[in-house]
Amino acid sequence: MMHGPDYWKGYRDACASRSLSKGRFREVLRAFLSSREFAGLAERTKKDYSISIYHEQGIDAAFGDAAIEMFDHPQVRRVVYGWRDRFDSAKVADTRAGHLVAIVNWAVDKSYVKANHLSGMTKLYSADRSDIIWTPAELALFLHGDASRKIGAAPGWLQRLMATATETGLRPGDLHILSLGHFQETGNGMRIVIRTQKRKRMVSIPVTPRMQAIYDETPADTPEGRVLLNGRGQPYKSQNDMGQAVSRRRDECKIRETEPVAKRPRLYDARGTAATRLFEADATMREIATHMGWSIQHAAKMIETYVAMSPDASDGLREKLARAI
Repeated sequence: MMHGPDYWKGYRDACASRSLSKGRFREVLRAFLSSREFAGLAERTKKDYSISIYHEQGIDAAFGDAAIEMFDHPQVRRVVYGWRDRFDSAKVADTRAGHLVAIVNWAVDKSYVKANHLSGMTKLYSADRSDIIWTPAELALFLHGDASRKIGAAPGWLQRLMATATETGLRPGDLHILSLGHFQETGNGMRIVIRTQKRKRMVSIPVTPRMQAIYDETPADTPEGRVLLNGRGQPYKSQNDMGQAVSRRRDECKIRETEPVAKRPRLYDARGTAATRLFEADATMREIATHMGWSIQHAAKMIETYVAMSPDASDGLREKLARAI
């Protein structure tokens, strides 16, 4: 059973009340959370630190019982990298590690630790992922598997998730809340009309034939009206759960397994594929850019990257792209 950070905070506090934390890194964590420096942080920042510390795979779970002296040795850097790299999301991994680095830096200033051997850790997450897309072959393997490699097809609920991502181009946060109520009949056919979570803008997305099929297959009494449900038939608890499900399947299929985690395609990277499909469906470059929240130049670059990486892309698509840019 999964538990949230509040549960694990209570659990750790209960453990600390029954056993001495003196000399353990948990002593540093508790001192940091009680410090004036922590009290001066913004409420959102405090919450983010609390999640990083008390998540069931967080800082306290990984290092709370370790001796404080462990952080005096340069080898701790390798240990922390190993912990960080177990997170499915590169952005989450960087956030957790960044919080630990800041806490250790505070501990050095307060003479708990002699030096911060974690300073300057490399990051996994890159904001510019314009060269990372799902190729048609990778999507086919993800969805349908490969009998010759003994990889079975993805379960239906996961196929729906990836198909919806590649058909709409919605960010994971918007996929998470997508409901039947967002599908509307307009003078230009059925469209998905939704206010995006990130930019709070209303967008109108043409419903492709594949997306129409997903809509038609969704029961009217689906929980909370949601289009996308997890393997238990329930709405996803968060967009991170959706991303982790895609990343696990990607790794099961050994997609780009020789590349660093940061360079492997994620759920978010389905947006590049979606832009290409909208372009193939005769959406203009301006319409695609507006929908995706990109510049026209970036939209063209994404589609150009897709065409270059896709041997099966038609000459007609290449010619259309050349005219458009």
